[in-house]
Amino acid sequence: MVILSIDLGKYSSVCCWHTHGKEPVYARIETSPSSLKEAMVREKVDKVVIEVCHLAGWISDLCQGLNLTLEVASTQDERWRWKRVKRKTDRIDALKLAKLCFDGELTLVHVPARPVRQWRGLVIHRHRLIERQTQIKNSIRALFESQGQRLPAGASQWKSRRFRELLKSYAMPLERCGMDQLWKGQLQGELLMLRMLMRQTAKVEAKLDQLAGADEQIERLLSIPGIGLRTAEMVKVMLDDPKRFKHARQVGSYSGLTPRQYESGLMQRNGKISKAGPALLRKLLIQVAWGMLRNNPRGKALFNRICKGHKTRRKLAAVAVGRHALVWCWGVLNGDQNWNWKPKEELLAG
Repeated sequence: MVILSIDLGKYSSVCCWHTHGKEPVYARIETSPSSLKEAMVREKVDKVVIEVCHLAGWISDLCQGLNLTLEVASTQDERWRWKRVKRKTDRIDALKLAKLCFDGELTLVHVPARPVRQWRGLVIHRHRLIERQTQIKNSIRALFESQGQRLPAGASQWKSRRFRELLKSYAMPLERCGMDQLWKGQLQGELLMLRMLMRQTAKVEAKLDQLAGADEQIERLLSIPGIGLRTAEMVKVMLDDPKRFKHARQVGSYSGLTPRQYESGLMQRNGKISKAGPALLRKLLIQVAWGMLRNNPRGKALFNRICKGHKTRRKLAAVAVGRHALVWCWGVLNGDQNWNWKPKEELLAG
């Protein structure tokens, strides 16, 4: 079996053609679709192996077009930590990928199809736009505080017309500001960027609403109390194919909300959550967990059972509810049916 392992770089990459029992062959090529395609058809290759990165999407499309098997390796385990390695080169990295592939020791990453990647990119883009808006809002508040003034507190203030008019009354074009009014010019610049981001966010959300409205799986996810449209689309694009998970434990591990495990001799200890997986999904699931205390009886019951009335266990309980919420979403997608959970009391009464 011939394995082509590629150590990808921004401008150039190192290819390693490796056959068991033979000397590997190396070549440095340009990181472009045409050059990589030429490397893949240079000789008969059974498998292509790369590390996970932002280039994995179009490389997957390229391999699919050539009917080649692609394995994308995760780099989150100990084998990709280089602090204690005395010698590290691109050739060593490429050969390491090939050897691990031969031994079947790679932790593989799922690469979605191009339409799902495009949808996922738009979902992530919306969250980045929201983060930029928050940064600007914090910057505006800091500007006023630097002048000894304090704006009304609360995120809801930004939706108030009276609050927006107050900000406009202080803003001035920078070219008209004197030496003691430069902060007002900064304020006007921040307000202009904020309005631009808000308009762009509205366009992105309109497109996302259109995509969600045409998807049956999103409709099923919305049947779960506490799961909103933004959460449903995030779960949809991150899980992609629910059949790729064999059981619920794999789904929980994918979110990174499962505890780290440490075992030595008679000692067995669980640490903090692994944080292995999409950070944005993990952050959203925690927010969903707190919301389920109000409108999801099953989530609230789980929270109370883990919390046991102790304030110090509330964060632990929220993590557990967030992980279970993702598992419930996976169950709905995997079973192609709406949420149909009922409390034990109702089941016994029925």
